[in-house]
Amino acid sequence: MKYYIGDTVYVNFVSVSGSTNTPITASTTFDDILFKNGVVYTGITTTLSLVDSSSGMYSATFVPTELGNYQLYVKNNVTSVIFLTEILRVVSGNQTIIYVGL
Repeated sequence: MKYYIGDTVYVNFVSVSGSTNTPITASTTFDDILFKNGVVYTGITTTLSLVDSSSGMYSATFVPTELGNYQLYVKNNVTSVIFLTEILRVVSGNQTIIYVGL
């Protein structure tokens, strides 16, 4: 997926039990690592927040300031379940918005 420098990147993931696949949100903490071009990147902050407690849906956000291929690793410290994003390609330029309607 392609993103632009300065745009907020939103990544949703589900916190679940590794054995029953049921949502887990109580007392859940995460370790997260952002990679840029395959190397651990500490140049920006990733924010994790609970979106929906009934489904265990969380959102991770960050704002890239440099070109590159980013990937986010999130580990649930309670269940040890790991979530890894696809490669998020960040390019320069502006997104073209096309409005279609009446």
